[in-house]
Amino acid sequence: MQAGYEEGVYEEGVYEEGVYEEGVYEEGVYEEGVYEEGVYEEGVYEEGVYEEGVYEEGVYEEGVYEEGVYEEGVYEEGVFEEGVFEEGVFEEGVYEEGVYEEGVYEEGVYEEGVYEEGVYEEGVYEEGVYEEGVYEEGVYEEGVYEEGVYEEGVLVYEQQRRPEESGGRAAAYEAYHPLDQLTPAEISRASAAVRRHAAAAGVTGALRFNTIMLQEPPKAELLAYQQRRGPRPERRALVWVLNPPCGDFYEAVVALPEGVAAAAAAAADVVRAWTKVEGVQPTTTPDDCSLAEHIIMADPRIRQLLAERYGITDPDLVVFDPWSLHGTPEQYKGRRLMQGYLYVRTCKEDNEYAHPLDLCPLVDLNLGKVIHVDMYDAPAVMPPTLVNYHRDLAKATTGQEWRADMRPINITQPQGPSFSIEGNLISWQKWHIRVGFNAREGLVLHQVGWQDGGRLRPVLHRASLSEMTVPYGDPNYPYIRKCAMDCGDYGMGLTANSLALGCDCLGHIKYFDGVVSNAQGEALVIPKAVCVHEEDAGMLWKHTDTRLGHVEVRRNRRLVLSQVSTFANYEYGMFWYFYLDGTIQLEMKLTGILSTSVSDLTAKDLPFGITVAPGVVASNHQHLFCVRIDPAVDDADGGKGLVVAEVNAEPLPFGPDNPHGNAFRVTETPLLSVHSAMRMAKPEAGRAWKIKNPAVINPITGQPVSFKLIPQTNCPMLMQPDSLVGKRAFFAQKHLFVTPHVDGQLYAAGDHVVQSEDCLGLMQWTKEDKPLLGADPVLWYSFGVTHLPRLEDFPVMPVETVGFMMKPYGFFTWNPTLDVPPERNEASREELTPAARSGAAGMRARL
Repeated sequence: MQAGYEEGVYEEGVYEEGVYEEGVYEEGVYEEGVYEEGVYEEGVYEEGVYEEGVYEEGVYEEGVYEEGVYEEGVYEEGVFEEGVFEEGVFEEGVYEEGVYEEGVYEEGVYEEGVYEEGVYEEGVYEEGVYEEGVYEEGVYEEGVYEEGVYEEGVLVYEQQRRPEESGGRAAAYEAYHPLDQLTPAEISRASAAVRRHAAAAGVTGALRFNTIMLQEPPKAELLAYQQRRGPRPERRALVWVLNPPCGDFYEAVVALPEGVAAAAAAAADVVRAWTKVEGVQPTTTPDDCSLAEHIIMADPRIRQLLAERYGITDPDLVVFDPWSLHGTPEQYKGRRLMQGYLYVRTCKEDNEYAHPLDLCPLVDLNLGKVIHVDMYDAPAVMPPTLVNYHRDLAKATTGQEWRADMRPINITQPQGPSFSIEGNLISWQKWHIRVGFNAREGLVLHQVGWQDGGRLRPVLHRASLSEMTVPYGDPNYPYIRKCAMDCGDYGMGLTANSLALGCDCLGHIKYFDGVVSNAQGEALVIPKAVCVHEEDAGMLWKHTDTRLGHVEVRRNRRLVLSQVSTFANYEYGMFWYFYLDGTIQLEMKLTGILSTSVSDLTAKDLPFGITVAPGVVASNHQHLFCVRIDPAVDDADGGKGLVVAEVNAEPLPFGPDNPHGNAFRVTETPLLSVHSAMRMAKPEAGRAWKIKNPAVINPITGQPVSFKLIPQTNCPMLMQPDSLVGKRAFFAQKHLFVTPHVDGQLYAAGDHVVQSEDCLGLMQWTKEDKPLLGADPVLWYSFGVTHLPRLEDFPVMPVETVGFMMKPYGFFTWNPTLDVPPERNEASREELTPAARSGAAGMRARL
């Protein structure tokens, strides 16, 4: 590739330094028509700039619907577009299912944008109270929204997450526990406090909020409160905020006293800390990604290049995949940048990753303009093949009809689920788990324990996905800049999906919403961000006593806590499993679409990837995850006295102790310092790591009670340790690190990874060989998969799984599932051939 153009090539006045975001430019800066179709954000233009009914916030384009056919506001933003819903769901495409029959109501009875399915009675809402897609607590009782409202693929970011209005759904959120996520009201209070403080501190220009989330209490304060030795910890918000006109970044901590009325919040809320942070960039949020896309697609030079190189004159068919920048060019260091890869669709449902282009723009988010474009010396031929997964287009790709022999599998619990939930605390089959959620990590587990008789035995104080990296193995420019660190770059919580009943989650489901924030400092609720359900997990145990002809068998089941996040092309599912026997498992599910680039249409043998369609290359890459585990195995003090030990199985050589060559022994080595605890998995030795509590001795073994961290599928990082990837993702250079607990050390690559050039987390925390004995050890376990793409991974990738387990090891005195009752599932049926059916009764074995 060569540089297409540099900043400053535009003629004066042709391209304004335009940031297409509400509140960035003052009224009147742009003349009518400067904002191209689909570029503007809600609220940028004053009422009346656009003709009534022509545009609904970019939902339908001019000419799609004949003028006057639909009343303004009838088509809610993104709720239903032409062809989105299957035939029969809507009568003539006009009204919503169950709201009114064809012809019952005359045109104009319903006010614009007011009603939704089964909810609206005439006069219930004042005009404008019901915003597009925003529903308020109490208006919709549980279950009022029928299956299909949150259909997969229907909702986009703005529609899943809308600013919460005071007095509505926000009123339903209350912080019952110091670890509960911030409420919408608290987020609004925190942003207001930061605005007041910034103004008083002389910070000029508009503020752009990056992240507002709970600052968890110090561990010692939290434990004292739990044990009734101390007061309830102060409720605090951690706020990251940018001042784009000046290019400055601030971190703030805001104290939010509880029980304060909204009117009194301004006087009560206090900014405890205010720090200008130099040399780092915070998360590139979904708002930042949208901003980058708007800037690029409005850029006249980009439009000119699309027309000149590919003959593309309809920008609505072009798709921009925003990426954080890995390896900032020297001349642009210190600027807040995003890069992106361009693709094109033949229609709105087409799979753009089958049509990559060679244009790779760089965007300065603070200036609001494209500053550089990389491109091939000569335009590549746009890949022509349609390879689609969308339900409306897949048949054209496969040439086949839907499979007709898939019969329903229904998960039913006629007596309801076995779990109970109080606030964010889940109780299930002796397990107790407190659910947390934040913008950075998404789903967080707190205070995991096992009810053993009358005592709750701690197992984990806290566990979360701390960071991940997805480095690509193509050494060619500009693809050397492809390395995502998704948790820190984009936020696992910020990108969480709204999960769909009957699709993402089967059975009797309980959902938790996620509460995050937008660039204006408003609270955004992600409905159904976390799913909780239980499911059958196969055989728990079985034995047939052949002497007695007696069988004992038990079915296993597990509690599932899950979240799915979308990062442009990829989806990552985080599934925590809790089993009846005390086992904990994390399974990461990888799916979505391969990130592709364009090549010669005839290319076959590629050294760093594979051709998945003519002219379409999917590069080799890795997915490497790091989980932070703060254990508390049978320790009411949060794990302060725990010891981590490495366990290996080693064969003995022939000799006096092994004359027949069949002996092997197990060695156990305590890891007593930070450097000695930097370890790699070793499957040939059955290597695992025990987390032991020397203060609690098992009466049978005489050894400390423990849990064992057991690696499953894993791989080493293949990038060189001194490469930029190796430095930034230092956490992936080893499979295990153990560090002393320090409040605030939560993220393996550091708080701020965007455009970083080094690891600001574990690399710094492991420089000294600190002792671990009595230091409240925290484990950082890295695991992953080397993804060598297959043709079968395209156009959408079947789920790939990777993870680990934690199993009790001498934690109990016997199999803890001996109390699981025998049962026969009476809903199960045996399928027999007609010939076998007559003699089936005599052949069945009694259980």
